[in-house]
Amino acid sequence: MIPAGSVGTGWSSKESAALKVQLSKLEQDRPTFVGEPKKPGRWSKRKPGGERWVKPVLVAEVEFADWTPEGQVRHGSFVSLRTDKPASSVTRE
Repeated sequence: MIPAGSVGTGWSSKESAALKVQLSKLEQDRPTFVGEPKKPGRWSKRKPGGERWVKPVLVAEVEFADWTPEGQVRHGSFVSLRTDKPASSVTRE
């Protein structure tokens, strides 16, 4: 698995609460991908080491502007969770 960035917008308060419930059931101690996690950018409100890792079984549809030179999504926005395909079938565009 290769991390592709993070998404910090696109959901309502109701969707946020539902996502938190789903994700908390999938929490694990370490990331599933190989390598070091990307450090928060200079504008991030996230503290280094504050990540929470989950088993990679859900598929999120995300709109984004572009790929960064480092291979991360730029300006990612959550659309919805996809229930029509398994996580193992997702590939990078």
